[in-house]
Amino acid sequence: MLVRRSSWIRIAWIRIAVGLVLGGMAGSAFGFEIAIHRGITREALVSGGVSEPYRVVVDGVTLGFTERALEQIQDANEAMDLGPSMGLFRPERHFLSGSHQQASERLISLRQEIVEALAAGRGHEARKKLGWALHAVQDFYSHSNWIESGHSTPRLTLYGADAQSPPALNESPCPMDPSRLGPSGGGELTLAYFVGDSLFGCPVLGAGLCQHGNWQISGCPGINKDLNAELAAEWPDVEASPYHLKARQVALDATIDFVSTLVEEIREQTDEDLETLALFFGAAALGFVVDATGSMTADILRVAEVVREAVEGSLSGRVGPGTDFPLYYLKTYQDPFRSSPGLLTGSLDEFLDALTSVEVGSGEDCPEPVLSALLEALDQVPQGSELGVLTDARASDWNRQEVVGSAAFFHGAKITFFVFDPSPCPESSLGGTIPREYRELADATGGSAFRIPDPANATDSNATDFNGPAKADGSLSDLITAARGGLLTVRSGAAGSEPLVAEVPVDSTIHELTITSSSDLGAPALAIFDPSGQPVASGFPGYRQIVTATAAVALIENPRVGAWRVEARGGDGPRRLRVESDSPIELLRFDLVEESDGLHGGYEALHGAPPAGRSVIGDARLLGGPVSDLVFSAVDETGGSLGAIPLEPPAGSGSVGARHVGSFPMPDRPFRLAVRGKTGSGEIFERMVGRTLEPSTLEIVPDPEILRVSPGESYPISFLLIPHGEGGTFRLRFGGTGGLRSDLFYYDVELEPNCPERFEYTLRVPRDVVPGTEARLWLNASTEADEPAGIGRVDVSIEQPGTLFCGDPAQLCLHGGAFRVGVSWRDFEGRTGRATAAVQSEDSGAFSFFDPANWELMIKVLDGCGINGHFWVFAGAATNIEYTIEVTPSDGASKIYTNPLGSSAVPTLDTEAIACP
Repeated sequence: MLVRRSSWIRIAWIRIAVGLVLGGMAGSAFGFEIAIHRGITREALVSGGVSEPYRVVVDGVTLGFTERALEQIQDANEAMDLGPSMGLFRPERHFLSGSHQQASERLISLRQEIVEALAAGRGHEARKKLGWALHAVQDFYSHSNWIESGHSTPRLTLYGADAQSPPALNESPCPMDPSRLGPSGGGELTLAYFVGDSLFGCPVLGAGLCQHGNWQISGCPGINKDLNAELAAEWPDVEASPYHLKARQVALDATIDFVSTLVEEIREQTDEDLETLALFFGAAALGFVVDATGSMTADILRVAEVVREAVEGSLSGRVGPGTDFPLYYLKTYQDPFRSSPGLLTGSLDEFLDALTSVEVGSGEDCPEPVLSALLEALDQVPQGSELGVLTDARASDWNRQEVVGSAAFFHGAKITFFVFDPSPCPESSLGGTIPREYRELADATGGSAFRIPDPANATDSNATDFNGPAKADGSLSDLITAARGGLLTVRSGAAGSEPLVAEVPVDSTIHELTITSSSDLGAPALAIFDPSGQPVASGFPGYRQIVTATAAVALIENPRVGAWRVEARGGDGPRRLRVESDSPIELLRFDLVEESDGLHGGYEALHGAPPAGRSVIGDARLLGGPVSDLVFSAVDETGGSLGAIPLEPPAGSGSVGARHVGSFPMPDRPFRLAVRGKTGSGEIFERMVGRTLEPSTLEIVPDPEILRVSPGESYPISFLLIPHGEGGTFRLRFGGTGGLRSDLFYYDVELEPNCPERFEYTLRVPRDVVPGTEARLWLNASTEADEPAGIGRVDVSIEQPGTLFCGDPAQLCLHGGAFRVGVSWRDFEGRTGRATAAVQSEDSGAFSFFDPANWELMIKVLDGCGINGHFWVFAGAATNIEYTIEVTPSDGASKIYTNPLGSSAVPTLDTEAIACP
């Protein structure tokens, strides 16, 4: 079984860093438990207090935080207690260790960065930074003695107009017994200092400094108010903080205040701009990627009519609760690949004007760069958007399918393809089929793929003439504006005489059903029966049906509560049956995760999928409610159960939030997650997640998994390739989001069964990527038969140029370039070299000697100017070879620290390393 290197690296970092706190290091710690942070955040953003300040009306559209936005903000909040963002490394992100001034300045900076990101159309980034900011706001009340000093309202100077010069904190107000923190004890306002963990016990801090307190160790009293009674019950001999409930309430009030004042700031700076506010609240876009190559000349007017009708139909209110689209998006592309910048707007008139102005290029241009345009669109639309792709040709860039699918999953996007026939290019004729890459991308994102025949082709008896008088009960635009929301069930099967059958419980939260049967050739006929057994056909109340060359779609408004039976009959080639609804109860997503090594627990995304049989943790997000009696299970493509998956809300989360987690063995075949339960009115419901997961035959473990980069620079990345089963030849393809591009088209590698090999890759970051954004690099593997084999992912943070490595990968630039840090080494064979640097934060980093994936040494340069007038240097290593650390300030002499050859490294704890200016 593979031991994930990233996990033991994080453990080593925590142990080393905690060891360095001995002697009074201004290190870090943690505040409210992760579940409590998530609960406070959700409660504040959903209710917004009595006045509901997060319900705003702009241009007649009511906006509030969407469920997807809530999940993203909570996830970003949680990330502050994971990995290098932990207070262990970044006290200013948690109001710790005397960092009050820096933390307040960071909150002010984040507020402005949120507004700037929204103005640039980067709603995902704005909401992520909101989660970061709220974590710090909430931590102040856990890490300070504000509550113990008798306060019951927020300290608004944390981030208000007068926070640029907040009242100074007393660095030493604690009594000899730091458990006495009330007005008669600690007195003046102070922040906690980290006290270590059970590996080192309870070190003594400097005189008058307040310990954070670690509830995992008895006898280490301190300020923190982490625990509620539910979480304390899980620890023997540990009591809940007597100030916890008061701190939580004030943190909740402060969260509401921070967001409500931020909303007003956004409204003032954007002049009530619908687009900007919709991005902030997480509203999605209804978007279209339109083929404007020469081959579309005959179809472009029809495309414009269809899109116009679809967008106007989306305003009718027929879509489900919380899924209305206040934003519209349009992108066109041509071949050779060039695309329009992409229009994202809240103005319907502006969108329709742009649609009317679309012009096709010259020539016939087949096949076409469809997926390249789609990938650009995914980077430009808000999370949870729906994209319709309208084209008449195959994709010339079909090899980007896995990358597009990964990006669509990351953005929570739903993609539907509309393929117009016939193509005027004989060499690209679709032959009445839908390209496999379109079908698979649609299936993977919860969308559909339709072939739209030539209206003049009267011989196609299975097609509907959407432009003529003999329309079906519905129209092509109905395919775009159909019900959106919870996926009820999916069935797949080969061609055959036996129908695909689904028994579907319908509950009273469902106001519209969308039932789709499709095949590569010929539309399977739909047979639908209501709960009484009555067949559903033309004339049935609320029923409409649209038939295309490869699909039949039924829409049923206000379906009766009870068990419906659906059958897909006939059709040539592989067949599919999907049933969706507009219900607010939605199984939004299902991820594979691993437990964080942070002292506050939590979960981090598992990059890729493990092989069959390996134990893995699942993380499901079930939106809507109230619900009860939940049973989660894995189901195969036929709807058959592969066994229950025991998922429960994490400890301490109570009834707040949508998360359910649990461990299970990875199934040996592709599967989806399904859940069955009861609604608040006691009705049976079933939901399914759209994404299919499957065990890997090639496990891909990137190192590092998180990378901080600057535009125009290059960075080495190592991928450990672990074949399972028979091995063989695998094709590796790279792709990226957020502006990352690969200069490697593909690479074939031959692997022996169960023999891991390492693949080295150099990421060259384009100069035009935008600092402050997040991106992902994907490595996708496929078999010789072009079947998916595995996927690896590196999360990439784009930083300002020159802030990481001083232009030298063997040197760190810390504190914005104020300090350069380099390390040289000599081994027992006399070999020497310069260590390779890896950044973790603005004041810390790591170095590797031989293998970039194997870190040997960690170093921190900390600002202790407010305590003893010096910058502090702390370092720890796990080696016995000779090394020399050189720390050079921008305006002074270097400090040198060495470890002799053959000696086990001891921590460097220099609290008077460099005098402050």
